[in-house]
Amino acid sequence: MNISILITQMIILFLLIGCGYICSKCNLITQEHIPFLSKVVLNLGIPAAILSSVSNGTSLNPKELVINIAGFFLFNVLCALFSKLVVKVLGITNDKKLYEFMYMFSNIAFMGLPVVQAVLGDRAMIYATLFLLPSNLVLFSYGENLMRDTREFSLKKFFNPAIIASILAIIVCVINYRPPYIITKTLVYLGNITTPLAMVIIGVSLGNVSIWKMFKNKEMLVFLIVKMIVLPVLLQSFK
Repeated sequence: MNISILITQMIILFLLIGCGYICSKCNLITQEHIPFLSKVVLNLGIPAAILSSVSNGTSLNPKELVINIAGFFLFNVLCALFSKLVVKVLGITNDKKLYEFMYMFSNIAFMGLPVVQAVLGDRAMIYATLFLLPSNLVLFSYGENLMRDTREFSLKKFFNPAIIASILAIIVCVINYRPPYIITKTLVYLGNITTPLAMVIIGVSLGNVSIWKMFKNKEMLVFLIVKMIVLPVLLQSFK
């Protein structure tokens, strides 16, 4: 992707977040609205965006499917090992399990998919969808065990609307099915609410956060530097 296009898209996303922040400060959208708006994004917008990304007849052969899911699952396992190593090296003792969880997992569905849709387009959404399956599997097994000291696995939590849409999208790709135009257009319209609404919600959330207080937290500052700068640079070097 052309770097100028990437920068332009990221600026647009930050402007959307800024709109949410301003709405929060002006009490146009309050913190009480966030749970409802989040449900709209997670239960309606994201599933529609996932399905609309494959509604143009995009194909995915079974071999490519298996290789990608296996690779993404291995990546999640490596992230688990990396999170433990980083927490140990940094000498984090307070909220140790919380930092392990944060180093390992990202908000893929709510933040990741809208950004992928906006910056990289529909083709990349297919691979983001494939990543969502092993990531959620690890999240609701190892991740939940890490935070709650339980070995229970909830199928109900795993099979959320985004996962169900991901499975349907994979089936559509494998059989190379092209839905009728009226269905495709409906999914596109619904999916188009995802990115702007998700970014606005993030902006509203930031309206109630003390940014300076967060930067005074040494462990949080190190976390942000490692997670948001060091890791992306390292991963890019293996490209």
